[in-house]
Amino acid sequence: MAYSAAPASSASMMAFSGSELSQGGEWQSMREITRRAILDDMLRSLNRGAKEAAYRVLVLDQRATRVLGAAVRVFDITDAGIALVESLEKKRQPFPELEAVYVIDPTAVSVDHLCSDFEDAQKARYGRVHVFFLRTVGDEELAKIKSTPALTRRLATLSEVNLNYMAVEENVFHFDRPAALVELYNEGRTYRSACISSMAENLVTLCATLNEYPFVRYDADSPLSVELANTFDQRFKTFINSNSDFTWRGSGANGNQSMRATLIVLDRAADPATPLLHSFVYQALANDVLNVHDGLCRYFKGPVDRYNGQDEDPRLVVEPIPDKDSEIGACLLNEDDPLWVDFRHLHIRQVIENLNADLQTYMGTSVHKMNRSGAEPNGELSVEDLQRAVRELPEYKELIARHGTHLQLVRLCMHKITMRRILDLALLEQTMLTGVTENARELSGSALATEIMSLVRDPTVGHMETARLVGIYMITQAGIREDDRRHILESANPPLPLAVQTMLLNLSYLGVQLSTSTSSRKVKDAARKERIKAAKQLAETTTDARSRHTPLLAEILAKLCNKQLPREDYPYVMDPPVSVDDGIIAPSSSGSMTAGMEEPKSSFGSAFVKAFRATRKTDEPSSTPSPPSPPTPPEGAPLSARTRPKNGGAATARKKEEAESAGLRKAVTEKRNPRGSRVIVFVAGGATHAELAAIHKVMRTFNRDVVVGSTHLLNPESFLHSLKFLEHNRDMAYFTELADFERAKKEAIEARLKKEAARDVEDEDPDAASDGGPRPISPRKRPKSSGGIFGCGCFGN
Repeated sequence: MAYSAAPASSASMMAFSGSELSQGGEWQSMREITRRAILDDMLRSLNRGAKEAAYRVLVLDQRATRVLGAAVRVFDITDAGIALVESLEKKRQPFPELEAVYVIDPTAVSVDHLCSDFEDAQKARYGRVHVFFLRTVGDEELAKIKSTPALTRRLATLSEVNLNYMAVEENVFHFDRPAALVELYNEGRTYRSACISSMAENLVTLCATLNEYPFVRYDADSPLSVELANTFDQRFKTFINSNSDFTWRGSGANGNQSMRATLIVLDRAADPATPLLHSFVYQALANDVLNVHDGLCRYFKGPVDRYNGQDEDPRLVVEPIPDKDSEIGACLLNEDDPLWVDFRHLHIRQVIENLNADLQTYMGTSVHKMNRSGAEPNGELSVEDLQRAVRELPEYKELIARHGTHLQLVRLCMHKITMRRILDLALLEQTMLTGVTENARELSGSALATEIMSLVRDPTVGHMETARLVGIYMITQAGIREDDRRHILESANPPLPLAVQTMLLNLSYLGVQLSTSTSSRKVKDAARKERIKAAKQLAETTTDARSRHTPLLAEILAKLCNKQLPREDYPYVMDPPVSVDDGIIAPSSSGSMTAGMEEPKSSFGSAFVKAFRATRKTDEPSSTPSPPSPPTPPEGAPLSARTRPKNGGAATARKKEEAESAGLRKAVTEKRNPRGSRVIVFVAGGATHAELAAIHKVMRTFNRDVVVGSTHLLNPESFLHSLKFLEHNRDMAYFTELADFERAKKEAIEARLKKEAARDVEDEDPDAASDGGPRPISPRKRPKSSGGIFGCGCFGN
C-alpha cells in the first residue's frame, strides 16, 4: 500500500502480496507460499543488491512470534541472515552497529514499543531499521512513527506484508483466536462485530498472500456467515482499490476467470455435533485424549501399566519442556516431524501397522549397510559386529527414537480408549449421528436415552465424556423431552456438576433446540428420510461402525466439487460469470465423491477387530537397540457387532483399507499438481481435527487445492469449556481466565530461561569479553537472545 507521505525519503512504503510465489512454476501449498513470503520477500530481500550479506537483529512482538513460528524454523531464520531474535515486549541489549528488522502487528501497544526504542537519538537501540507490519497500519499508528525523528531517520523499509494468520499445516491456517467462540455466540454479542471485522481483515491478508481474489459463497441460513462474507467482500475491494499493482489468479485482459478461487464462509453453529464426536484418526485422537497444546505434546514416558494420569496435570500446559530426567516427555507434533505428517490423517489402527512395518524396514536397511561395510569371511555379520554397528549408527538411533515416541503416544491413546470406554461411547455416538445402529436398525429417542443412561452410570466414563454424549443426543434429536434429560443427568455417576450442565444448556446459543415439539419432530422426520435410507445402506456394508459419520464441512466441500452445492442454500455475494461454472472439474479418480463420502473406503473395522483382540507379547530385554513392539489394544474389545462386513467380505474391505493407507502415505511425499481453481473454506468459531482429515480426503479424491481455515482449532475439551461462557456477562470471565493462563505460561517460560541462562554463565568461555559491551558478530559466534523467543516453543528446531 503506497502512502502519499513517507516518514523518510529513504524508507520504502509498500504492501506485498506474495506476488509470483504461486505463479509460473510448480504448484506450492499455502504454507510454502507463506514461508517464502517470510524468508524471500521479507528477510532475504534486504540483502539483494548488497556486496555482502549482513547479519541483522529480528524483533518480533507476540503476534508476529506466533505467525512466523508456525511457518518457519529457527534454522530458516538464521539462514536468512538473522543473527539474533528478540522479543519486542522485553528489555533488550542495544546493538547500535546492527540493522534491525521489526515484524509486528500494528497495534497501539506494539507501535509504542517500536518508537520507545528510538526515543533518545543518542541511545538508539539499533542502526538502520526495517519495519514490516502483519496487516494494514492505522493512520494514528503511522502518525506516531512519523513523530519519532530518530526512528524515521533510520527507516530503510516500512511495509505491510499481509501475513496475519498462522499457516500450521500445508493447507490449514487459523487466526489464533481461541476466544472467537465466546465472542461470536455470547448472549450479549458485545464483541461480535469486532470479531467479524478482525476475521474479515485477516482473510484479506491470506487471500492477498495467495494472490487470490475469490468468489465468495456463504451459508444462507447463518446470519453470521452472511455478515462475514459481505464484510470480507467489502474489505477486499478496498484493498484492491488501494493496491493498484495487485494481481490475482485469473486477472488481466486475457485472464481466465474460472481460475479465480472460491471462498466458502461457514460458522460453527452449522455443525455443533462434530466437536463433541470421538474420532479414531490419529491427529484428532491425540488432540482429544493426550495433553497437546499448540502442537506441543506432554506425555508419560514410562510403561503404560504404570500410567495413572501423570501427564494430565493442568499445570503441565503452562510449564516449559520438562527436564530429561522427568517421567514426562515432550514432543512437537507439527510439519517438522515427517512421521506425524505421514500418519496424522490415518486411522489409529493403520498408524500401529505402519509404525511396525517402517521399523522392520529400517532394520533391514541398517543391516544391509552394515553387511557392506564389514563382515565375516562367509559374508555374514557376527552378533557382536551387529550389536556394535547398530549402537554406533546415529541414523538408526534417530529413527528408533522418533518411532519410539509415536509408539508411546499410540500406546497411551489406546490405553485411554480402554479406560474411558471410548469404544462403547463412539458406537452410540454414530448411532445418534447417522440415525441407525451398526446393525442398520433405527432407535427411538427413549431407547437412545436408555442406552445413554446405561453408559453414564459407569464412573470410569467421567464428566466430560458424559457431557459429550448427552450433547450429541440433544443436537441430533432436535430437542429432547424434559423427563429424558432429567433422567439422564440423574443417572450420571458421579452426578454432573452444575458447570457441566450449564455447558449443555448453552448449546442453545449455537441454535440447538433443547426441548422437543410435535411440529419440529414432523419436520425432522421428513428431512431425515433419505439420510436414514443411505445410513442403513452404509451400516450394512461398512467395516467400521465407529466411523460412519461424515462431518458436514466435508459434505459441503464434496458437493461443491461435484457441482451439487445448491446456490439457493450457499449463494454468492456476487454471482460469477456464467463461464466460471464454479471452477470445478471432474474427480481425478474413478467414482463420485458423493458416494465416497457416504461410504468411506477407509473403513477400518475387520483389521481393527483383529488388532483389538490380539494379546501383547513381551520380549526378553536386549542390550542392542531394537524397534519397540507396536501397542496392542485391550483383548476382546470388538469394533463392530458383526464379524465381517457384507457385500464383499472382510478380505475385500481389507484390500481397500490397505490401498487407502498406501495412497495417503504416497500422497504425503509425492509432489502434487492440483487441477482447477483453489477452494478456501473458512469456519468462524473453530474447526476440528476430524474435519481437517475429512477435508484432506476430499482434496486428494478430486486433486484440488483446498485451503481450510478457522478462527482457531478446537478439541472437545476446549469446545465444552467455551460453552460455559456463552451466557450474558460471562464473556469477561473467559477473557480474564485466558489472560491468567497466558501470564502463567509466560512466567513459567521466563523462569526456565533464567535457569538456563544461569547454567550458561557457568559454562561461559573464560576468554570471552568481560566488559559487558556488545561483542563482534560472526557466523560462528552470535549474540544470545535476551527475549527468549527460541525458548517459547513457537519455532521448530
